[in-house]
Amino acid sequence: DLQEAIKQLQQRRNSQDNKVEELESTLARLKSENQEQIDKLTVMATDQDSELKHEYERVRKQLTTKETEGTELYNRISQLEGELTSLRSEVTGARQSEEQMGQELASTSAQLHQYQHQYQSLDSERSRLFEEVGTLRNLVSEM
Repeated sequence: DLQEAIKQLQQRRNSQDNKVEELESTLARLKSENQEQIDKLTVMATDQDSELKHEYERVRKQLTTKETEGTELYNRISQLEGELTSLRSEVTGARQSEEQMGQELASTSAQLHQYQHQYQSLDSERSRLFEEVGTLRNLVSEM
């Protein structure tokens, strides 16, 4: 019986040793497969990282370009606003000059009207004086 129990224990031990060896082999195989997957994933991650870095640089350059364009547009808008303000001042000045010229024209027109009236009065006076001179000549020639 003891021999039988020892034999069974040895067989169990051998069976367990075989299972341990199988488990160690499986573990080694899984570790190897795991390492292969890790290596593949590392290569993929490195490739993606490189692509992302290139994409980041491309987008960063575009952003810098757009920022520069935006600054240039802002500066151009500021310049145009300054020009517009200057033009508005010129237009205001021109309107004031136009109003002043209009007032001067009205004043000159009123003076011209007054001069015309004076001319007509003087012309009437001249005609009257010519008549008087004619009358006086007639009187002198009759004497």
